[in-house]
Amino acid sequence: MQDAMKLLKNCLFLLMISFAAQADEVITRVIDTHAGHASVTKFSDGSIMVYDAGRYSYADHIVKQVETFATDGVVDLLVLSHTDGDHVGAVPELFAKFDIKKVIRLGYVRCEDRPQSRRSCPWYFANEAIDKAEIEGKTVDINLTETEESIVGNQYSFGETTLSILSAFNIPPESWGLTTGGSEWLKATCRS
Repeated sequence: MQDAMKLLKNCLFLLMISFAAQADEVITRVIDTHAGHASVTKFSDGSIMVYDAGRYSYADHIVKQVETFATDGVVDLLVLSHTDGDHVGAVPELFAKFDIKKVIRLGYVRCEDRPQSRRSCPWYFANEAIDKAEIEGKTVDINLTETEESIVGNQYSFGETTLSILSAFNIPPESWGLTTGGSEWLKATCRS
């Protein structure tokens, strides 16, 4: 397990060096969302990936940051690591502003009934926006709670960068020695 984590850290370190050396090819911006996470990556072929969508109270800021990357209004891949409100908050605004081609997410239900406010259950509104886009044929929704198909090992290529799905289930195998779950773990591989 330590070897795998060391390899992953080394890969991420190499990516950081690659980003710095070839900033015009792959650029990632971590967006300030206070608590939680949102980031946007532009790959060398112009493809855009958004990883997590931060807090709903930062939605306008998140959309503006993504807009600086997705100037044509297209997001190729939205990955939602888990259903906490500080990771899915701006999803409705992202779908309202951008053409999001594909979503990979855990769809675990956070609340059954429509809440009176987004603050009480941001997941509900994120789920509603994704489901609506899928019904309208605007996105492909890979909801890992609704599929028997494993996406572990799937790869997505963006120019010279390949993202591989390492884990796509709520609880990693015990042999990994990890104590947290609920996220899709991605590994990016650079080709020179």
